[in-house]
Amino acid sequence: MFIYKHRVNMPMASVASTTERLVKEKPSLEYALKIGVVSYVRLARFLKDEIEHEMGSECSLASIVMALTRMESGAHAATKGQKYNIKNISTRSGMADITIARSMRVKELVGKVQDVMEAERGESANFVHGNNELTMIFSSSKFKEVKAILRGEKIREEVDGLSQLSISFDEKMADTPGLIALILKELAWRGINVVEVVSTYTELGIILHEEDIVDAYKAVRELFKEKK
Repeated sequence: MFIYKHRVNMPMASVASTTERLVKEKPSLEYALKIGVVSYVRLARFLKDEIEHEMGSECSLASIVMALTRMESGAHAATKGQKYNIKNISTRSGMADITIARSMRVKELVGKVQDVMEAERGESANFVHGNNELTMIFSSSKFKEVKAILRGEKIREEVDGLSQLSISFDEKMADTPGLIALILKELAWRGINVVEVVSTYTELGIILHEEDIVDAYKAVRELFKEKK
């Protein structure tokens, strides 16, 4: 009796697919490649050991360079002709942020905080509702009053000395893939930390530490100046 054993060879990942996956796992590398500030050869050398480890076999430096070149060309092709209709970019300082654990009093608390803000002209608050937490973003001038309203609640975090970068855009931008990612990647690339992000249909609000607001404003202005 003869028993035939068939060996099933699992398809190995290609150099191109492995390179693309590893680059996309490192957002800073992906962005550097996209804007053309990184050497293909140096990046290939940096990734070579990791690519070979993932593939379980050796590969040439030239094949990695080719994969990176195709990635960069594909990124440009995907965004070629893309226009970003930004209407306005503005800033607001003197903001604070408090996050509390959700409780049965959430509706009541939101109403009271809104009343405090509306009592003074020009003041407003943003509320970010999560499954387990509620974040309130409001004017620092009302910090003590809001803290008094939240007495007895479990405060997860409170941050004062914040600013908001507000970006207004055309309605068509709501259906444009990657707009928010584009902005956040630019800020991350410049080492600017984002505390919170809030948005509506045609407005994006980015909450930052006050010391970062000027650099963030310049970064976004320059970004969309280049994209026009």
